[in-house]
Amino acid sequence: MEYYAFTTQGLESITAREVEYALPDAVVTRARGGIVRFTYSGEQAPLLRLGTTEDVYAYIADGTVSRERKGKHDVARRLAASPHWHEAVGAARALKRKDVKRITFRVVSQRPGGDLAYRRADVQRTATDAVQAMFPRWKEVEDDSHLEIWVLQDDEYILAGVRLSDRRMRHRTYKVAHIGASLKPTIACSMAWLTNPEPNDIFLDPMCGAGTILIERAYCMPYLIASGGDADAGALAAARDNLLSVRRPVSLTQWDATHLPVPDGTVSRIASNLPFGQQHSEPEDLRVLYSRFLREADRVLEPGGRMVLLTSQSELLRDVLRGRRRLRYSDTYRLSVLGTRATIYCIDASY
Repeated sequence: MEYYAFTTQGLESITAREVEYALPDAVVTRARGGIVRFTYSGEQAPLLRLGTTEDVYAYIADGTVSRERKGKHDVARRLAASPHWHEAVGAARALKRKDVKRITFRVVSQRPGGDLAYRRADVQRTATDAVQAMFPRWKEVEDDSHLEIWVLQDDEYILAGVRLSDRRMRHRTYKVAHIGASLKPTIACSMAWLTNPEPNDIFLDPMCGAGTILIERAYCMPYLIASGGDADAGALAAARDNLLSVRRPVSLTQWDATHLPVPDGTVSRIASNLPFGQQHSEPEDLRVLYSRFLREADRVLEPGGRMVLLTSQSELLRDVLRGRRRLRYSDTYRLSVLGTRATIYCIDASY
């Protein structure tokens, strides 16, 4: 059966990796533009446990449509011609497991771009009419429907499916406490995957904030030890509240990330969201912080260890890394964080 997932643009390959790890026999067929498409023949429940995805859908149809006014009818025709309705609807109903007298539905139309001769609302209306014609016993509603049919249109291309997830996939239920500039859980989960997690990891987030990376690492895979810290007592209080739902042990300490109370060479994995430029009044303050932090990271990382860092100060990080001979970055991933261009760096410590 065919599915697709929305993820953060720039991190599609990480989601593809998670899909193939978490879903037995899943095969990724395409991963770009913030969308990962894959086939999978197993039960639907594991789909909702994916951590790097923002939404998951059962595939209905895709293809090109006209830019002219008839394009909205092309969308309707593609929906009506699809042979995937039965299995897509079945996947959604298997997750809800409710016997209802009359199925309710709504169509959601998305259009991130494209100069077309018809509106997004036109697509939503014609798609709704097409679904109603195919399933006359269904009832259209505005909210709280049994089924949501989503139609994504990017210029002349459309992709349609039945939404299987809800807001809890992107807005985790464990996030009971929030702080400013807190990292999206889906990005934090991607960073956890990029550390190449292993069950014997000694994992560290030296600037843990509200604890999002630590929590996502805990859900990702077992570990030996996980610990984190922050200079801000308020952030640590938020992290403690958020960690209440985590069953694996995680230790938290208030500390200065440039003077870590950690023995040399005892950490196998580090992941952290570095402070962005707007959080410091002087650029030189940031340079000092990055230099001193990387010195400490170099000290505590074991030979062959890995560090994954997110920053908007890419040039600064690269410059500081040149002074750390043992640390070399291998892969980088560009993305947008709260409207700011940022980069994830995967940094390995040599033997």
